[in-house]
Amino acid sequence: MSTNRKILFVVSFIVIDLLLLGSIFVIRDFTGKRILENEVNALVELDFSRDNYNTEIKSSGDYAVLEKAIKKYLDDYATELQYVLKVRYDQKLNNMLDIENIISDGPMFNESIEYIDLLQNNFNYSVDLLMDRVSEEEINKYIYNYDVDSESIELYSNLLLKSNLIDKIEDNQLSLTKKRIEINGYIDSIKNVLVFLKNNSYSVIDGEVIMTDPNMQEEYYKLISETKRIY
Repeated sequence: MSTNRKILFVVSFIVIDLLLLGSIFVIRDFTGKRILENEVNALVELDFSRDNYNTEIKSSGDYAVLEKAIKKYLDDYATELQYVLKVRYDQKLNNMLDIENIISDGPMFNESIEYIDLLQNNFNYSVDLLMDRVSEEEINKYIYNYDVDSESIELYSNLLLKSNLIDKIEDNQLSLTKKRIEINGYIDSIKNVLVFLKNNSYSVIDGEVIMTDPNMQEEYYKLISETKRIY
């Protein structure tokens, strides 16, 4: 074999080797991206009000970083939402109109009304924070915690802001707005009863509230009927 043919053979071998190596990287990159996309699509099926988004990381390399950032954002959002909605099950709130509390805290109900006001203020403050969490700036904060290139940041944004996930988040925000109205209405209805009793004379007879003015009894019953529990 001539020297030229040997050189050509070696060069051809190197080129083929580089092409094969490049193909491996392309396939690996495509596979990694597909795994990430599949994981993100699976998250769409979860429920913010009850599920945990901090699931196993299945991607690798830079895609694993993106998966961690996405799941961290969603899990923080879900955790905060679930905590906020627990106000519906607040035992002290739900027992506020029990006859035992009416006897112990009446007729001024200072402790009960103070508790209700604090609970409601904290609830609305937390809801406000959650409503702000869906801004692009808040979402991108999670990927900025990692040392990634601009291409990875763009992919992260696309997966969250231009996918079914953001639609699900926006739908949840609408649901949260409705729940906020519902929960505030429930809290207000309990406070209305306490304020009514505070401003009017009553007695507790055989475990029942009896208004001193009989004309106010129907108004009391009406206010009680509006305190329907929401769970």
